[in-house]
Amino acid sequence: MKHLLMLVIAFSFSTAFATKARLKALSNSLHLTDTQTVFVSPYHLMSLENFVALEAGLTTATTVDNGAEGSMLMNVNSDSKIFLSVGHLDESVQSQRKFVNGIAGVTAYKTQQNPAEIIYNWKDGSTVWGLGTYYSNFNNKLTNEKESSAGLRLAASYGDFKWKANFGLVNSAVNTAGDQLNSDTYFNLGLRYNQNTLRYGLDLTTWNVSQTLNAGLAPNLSHSYQDINLRVVDVTKTETGEYFIGAGLQQVTVKDKQADKKFNRTTLPLILGAETKANDWLVLRGSITQSVLVAQSKDEVGYSAASLTGATGVVDAEFSAEANNTAVAAGVGVVMNKVQLDATLKGLTGATASQNINGTDLLAQVGLVYKY
Repeated sequence: MKHLLMLVIAFSFSTAFATKARLKALSNSLHLTDTQTVFVSPYHLMSLENFVALEAGLTTATTVDNGAEGSMLMNVNSDSKIFLSVGHLDESVQSQRKFVNGIAGVTAYKTQQNPAEIIYNWKDGSTVWGLGTYYSNFNNKLTNEKESSAGLRLAASYGDFKWKANFGLVNSAVNTAGDQLNSDTYFNLGLRYNQNTLRYGLDLTTWNVSQTLNAGLAPNLSHSYQDINLRVVDVTKTETGEYFIGAGLQQVTVKDKQADKKFNRTTLPLILGAETKANDWLVLRGSITQSVLVAQSKDEVGYSAASLTGATGVVDAEFSAEANNTAVAAGVGVVMNKVQLDATLKGLTGATASQNINGTDLLAQVGLVYKY
């Protein structure tokens, strides 16, 4: 009976409702399922209770993390659910705009403006399917600044094996200088497999992006991106939560197609983390990540750190072992009946970490979830 109770508690905890704050505090570990992971893995919806989720953030967001957004999950019938979202900035769009915006001399392009998304989830026997789409559009007729995006999501779960495919079909923008950003199809394919306490994941991401100047006919910059990411996480359940350890092997290749030069980076990141109920109303969580053994990169282009992780802006920069990249994250969840409030602990991580918890540096990345 005790073991059965532990399993019930562990299962209910592992599917706890959470937000961007939980993902950030647990370093986006492979095994997580919550209200934010449904955007990239739509089959997660069927394992969640109905909810309304609200994320605090900026009205004029600059990244996928700092914008305000809201979402809702509801039943269609006993075998299907529908998910609606507004304000969510999609990685398939923002990764390319961030990349170009970080290149020296580029006048910044807007993030997605008022994006909306819908995902439909249904069961067919033991198989769970997910199908979704997102859209955004903006046009300032006075300054001619524009942006437009659209994408498609497909996913399925067959017991312990799962797959997902995310397509960015439209990603275009015009900045205040009249320059035009265009992207070929963004493609992400993810495979997942569960084996007892182990979670395996393989992701392939590719995209191409170009910019044409206002006065030009041909692109003045054109780049291609490829990311292969293999990960494994071992998750151990406890009476009050879980702890996990994982590692991965990531290979990123970015090519400046006009200069015919490349950026290559290979890393082996390690992740450790835990999440536990301190009591009936308080959840504590935290994690640490760091590259170990393998951390090699070479940059023939001189990409800026604002464009690419691991870049330094130095042409022909080469590292056989990179500088320190240890990062710790921590957060809390406050549970009040059917409402959960999540936040990260501010000021504990990053280059300017104060390592203090006080009235000035306390909670950040706040999100609220109501389940019904």
